[in-house]
Amino acid sequence: MRTAEATAGKTARGDAEESGASGRLEAGLHRLPVRVYWEDTDGGGIVYYANYLKFAERARTELLRLSGIDQSALMADSGLVFTVRRCVADYRRPARLDDRL
Repeated sequence: MRTAEATAGKTARGDAEESGASGRLEAGLHRLPVRVYWEDTDGGGIVYYANYLKFAERARTELLRLSGIDQSALMADSGLVFTVRRCVADYRRPARLDDRL
């Protein structure tokens, strides 16, 4: 497992390429583009509400990877895991088939 100290001095892009992480850090924010596929939508082509949580979980995992945290190694070495304790979602407008979020 790499630590923050071990990755100091590397660019977010270089670290992402090395770790296989997706997304990028911009001005302190993690950006992970997501394309809406048919499987993400209901019959009307609008993203099914629960799938937004899947997108968020994917982004959370990629942010940890981008930060140099190997979750598999952390669990194997120390039994530690990251869990979501609480989640609140405000749905402002629907995403649709083929949208890029």
